[in-house]
Amino acid sequence: MRNSITRITWAVCRARFEQIRDDTPRQWGELDPARMIRHVRLSTELSLAEVEAKDESTWWTRTVFCWLVFNVLPWPKGKIKVSEVFLPKPDGNVAAERILFFEAMERFLAAVEKEPQRRTTHPMFGPRTMHNWRQIHGKHFDHHLRQFGV
Repeated sequence: MRNSITRITWAVCRARFEQIRDDTPRQWGELDPARMIRHVRLSTELSLAEVEAKDESTWWTRTVFCWLVFNVLPWPKGKIKVSEVFLPKPDGNVAAERILFFEAMERFLAAVEKEPQRRTTHPMFGPRTMHNWRQIHGKHFDHHLRQFGV
């Protein structure tokens, strides 16, 4: 499972997030650093069901599309616009957002260890296990880290 988040891979991913500053330039897209970290924090909270998500998945997005996205296709750089619902305004600067995000990731890693088969809802991919969310987060985080050149 490429790019899957585990305790070991999180250490490397975390170090990459620590390199991002308020003035880190983006390589593509429109998110500033604080809003990007708020965005990935939201996705982490979504995976923990700390944020409510409506299941808008279809058979196609749950099966074929999900498999393609995480096993075959590269994520397009700045080509897909996400709903504003998934781009909340940051609660603070990069340092403040990073602390909140890291706390959410610790809760996520604890949930993976305790209940790897627990299911929570992804709006596009439907019910996902914590194990599935590890892969979703791994690819998603790497995409945004590359967006800021780290």
